[in-house]
Amino acid sequence: MLPLISPRPFLIISGDSDPRTPQAGVREAARAAEAAYRAGGAADRFEHLVLPDTGHEGTTAGNQAAIARFVRWLQP
Repeated sequence: MLPLISPRPFLIISGDSDPRTPQAGVREAARAAEAAYRAGGAADRFEHLVLPDTGHEGTTAGNQAAIARFVRWLQP
């Protein structure tokens, strides 16, 4: 499903220790999405941020990354 989002800007934020979202599945989905974004000439619109030592939780680093994406892509 993720490849269908391309070319709209998309950020995946995941924790490397998240028991609810195993990294193997996240990486598989991210690879498929990244390939679709590259094929569509929109590689700069896709990002996968893996937060170290982080479970299923919000973090300052994740929040800052999300805000930076909003600022970059949601300008009028």
